[in-house]
Amino acid sequence: MAAAEGAAPGGSPSDIPDDPVLHKLETVVSWVLRIGVVLAVAIVLAGLIMTFLNHPDYSRLTHGVRYQTLTSPHSPFPHTVGQLGRALAAGEGRGVIVLGLVVLLATPVLRVAVGVVGYAIERDWKMTAATAFVLCVLLFSIIFVGR
Repeated sequence: MAAAEGAAPGGSPSDIPDDPVLHKLETVVSWVLRIGVVLAVAIVLAGLIMTFLNHPDYSRLTHGVRYQTLTSPHSPFPHTVGQLGRALAAGEGRGVIVLGLVVLLATPVLRVAVGVVGYAIERDWKMTAATAFVLCVLLFSIIFVGR
């Protein structure tokens, strides 16, 4: 029975050689995702606290709040990088909330960028090219789509 361990038929995970470089890349990717999500949540919570401290009347929702109100170009939330910068410079909680959402959205993009670097270090050129293409598509869509 002991001789059969690690040699299961059908290519079980125990048959795959332990690649320290791949393991390190997976570890880095997992930390990028964890840190990005935790940082985004912390920033959004800080923004919420700032907002409610500066506007205690917001805690009493006496009028209905609609999704269209928050996403309209006329809402008080920043919709451009310039508006975000001004809101952050003014210490507005809603600017901090949007910054947290930007960090959350940037996290998977950073994960793909880490993948490009990792595959390049491994000299896996096909995966480097494929991942770089995905990164280019992501960046293109962030920069140009929705203008």
